[in-house]
Amino acid sequence: MELNDTKNIDPIIINQERLIIEKLIQIRRSKRLSQQRLSELSNLSQNTVAYIENGRRHPTLITILTLCKALEINPATLLNVNNNNEEIKKKITNLLETLQ
Repeated sequence: MELNDTKNIDPIIINQERLIIEKLIQIRRSKRLSQQRLSELSNLSQNTVAYIENGRRHPTLITILTLCKALEINPATLLNVNNNNEEIKKKITNLLETLQ
């Protein structure tokens, strides 16, 4: 999803996504991986990784899971960025239900 497609998405969810991406970047750097190396490990293009990290593209769940596998981390590591915010949990749940 391109950045312009966010008109109908709650800003709190967009903020949560940004926190997840920041955590992803932190983990990639802690493992001393370049964007290029992460793209090789995940079979994603280097541009895709860069666009996600720079906020120019919104990753799908499949892409997030693919990156987690490449980084050898449990997806919960990213998704528990702010696990005690019930408002965000509720909004994400509602969003997921509308997508089904």
